[in-house]
Amino acid sequence: MNLGPTMDDTSEEEVTQIIDDLVAHQSQTLADRPVTEVLRSIDQTISRWLDPTSPERKEAEHRLPSTTGMSVQMLRHVLPLIFCEYTGKKLEQLCALELGTKDALDSFVLTASGHRKAVGPSLIINILAGNIPGAGLDSVLYSLIVKSATLVKASSSENILPEIFIRSLQTVD
Repeated sequence: MNLGPTMDDTSEEEVTQIIDDLVAHQSQTLADRPVTEVLRSIDQTISRWLDPTSPERKEAEHRLPSTTGMSVQMLRHVLPLIFCEYTGKKLEQLCALELGTKDALDSFVLTASGHRKAVGPSLIINILAGNIPGAGLDSVLYSLIVKSATLVKASSSENILPEIFIRSLQTVD
């Protein structure tokens, strides 16, 4: 997945170009990508975050105390609690609860009331809160699962976790 640039001091014209690029990329690659592949990439990324020896976890534990006020010990406790909810299995179960089956994101599926297909918008904008580490990452993941390009505005007070997370997703995929 191409997750694109950061947007620190970005002009209106640059934001417009980023959005245009995201929408074009979504229609060229993400829209037709099997949801199983998206879930696999997310699951592999989450596995890295659940591993206390992974570079992502070590970096987060090192950098997050300065923006969250949490101790390293507290982060070692909290980070697995944040990420354990986003394993591929749990996200697939969520798709089944919401859509009947994850397959509805790839093709029409037969339901009691006929055939149905779930289609996400071409672009979703996520504005993340800065007061709770990990807040809003679920909406970023859900955006990707429905095959929507995702523009993320991280909080200026806590942009470390989203940055490391998106970079880890990019490393996996």
